[in-house]
Amino acid sequence: MARFDFQELVERLPLVVYVDQLDDKSSPLYVSPQIAQLLGYSQEEWLADPDLFTNSLHPDDRERVLADIVDRNAGLTGSMTMFLNYRLIARDGRVIWIRDDEIVVADADGRPAAAQGYMQDVTARQQDGIRLELLVGILSLAADETPPDEIVAAAAESLAGLLGNVDVSYVERRDQGGFSIRYTTDEGKPEFWDEVEWSADYLERIEQGPIVIEDVAQEAWLDPVRDRLIERNVASCVDVPLLRNGAVTGVLWFNSARPRKWGENEVSVLVDVAGQLAIVLASAHAREQRALAERDLRKRDAILGAISTSAERFLAQPSFDDAVVELMRELGQATGASGAFVFENVERDDGVLCTVRRTGWTDGNWRTTLDDPRSDPSGRRRGDGNDGGGRGLGTAKATLGNDAFTRGMSRP
Repeated sequence: MARFDFQELVERLPLVVYVDQLDDKSSPLYVSPQIAQLLGYSQEEWLADPDLFTNSLHPDDRERVLADIVDRNAGLTGSMTMFLNYRLIARDGRVIWIRDDEIVVADADGRPAAAQGYMQDVTARQQDGIRLELLVGILSLAADETPPDEIVAAAAESLAGLLGNVDVSYVERRDQGGFSIRYTTDEGKPEFWDEVEWSADYLERIEQGPIVIEDVAQEAWLDPVRDRLIERNVASCVDVPLLRNGAVTGVLWFNSARPRKWGENEVSVLVDVAGQLAIVLASAHAREQRALAERDLRKRDAILGAISTSAERFLAQPSFDDAVVELMRELGQATGASGAFVFENVERDDGVLCTVRRTGWTDGNWRTTLDDPRSDPSGRRRGDGNDGGGRGLGTAKATLGNDAFTRGMSRP
């Protein structure tokens, strides 16, 4: 039988085969040429720089992988095959998911000598898992009848957590033009949608589909906002439109702090997630609008009922002020207000018109103090305060937080 050339066989495998020292950097003794295809570094570069492996570890995985190396060097893994899943940052900025199978081999004296193993690119498989996890997560938010803002926040945080080293923002299209950031995992950075020309150009591009930018410094059309992108620490990005009835209603931004190459499968995952998010948001917005309409209808019915009841009491109540207090209570409770009042326009002795609160109702949790505008600084009244001057138009006002409504009411 012809003798096999095992090195040639190893170097033809769709794997990166390696032999590493048992040190804290896992310094390479040998690596197969496929390292160039996997990460963009030549075999010679990888072997010449013992820090290249640890420097290429994804920030979110670095601590865990280095701890596993320490355990391996301490003999805690024994002679069993150890496998790890982690991410490496390729030379061009791509994030590569790695399955690393490794075993510690001994020398002739039985002492641990080196680590032998292989690294396999499992990015597509991992991204398919991410796709499924994200889609299921978004659908579960819809099933729980989560409000739209909470859906956006949960989706953005999940995307950022699963993608790693990428900031995620949801921007919503404004009726007056352009976009505004509704939620971002990258807080404290400036907005930059106030430039009309930029917004119009951006809208034209995003309507054509996802915008994939490997390096913002190389895109001339970004010149108007390049400084602001730098402020936001955006060096590379993917922007994916959210559509409703064929129109762009929002955009998901995926921003990287360093130039990087975005894989086709990676972008496909983001597009699928954005599409699902658009459907769920549309459903949530519709549900929210129905709830608001139902609430307004109930409030209107309550107001009409209060007015009807109060009208009967007006006829039976000999005192106008007592009747008005009952009316304010009925209206306040019907609208969920904390107070309802009747104000009256009066004229002071010097001819100045002013408004005086004649009567009202509160729920006991809301207090207000109004100075009588007919009084001078000493507190002396400037007119007849008992009948309100007998002139002008009374106004009923219900107060609810910062909102208020007014209705004209003729004096008797």
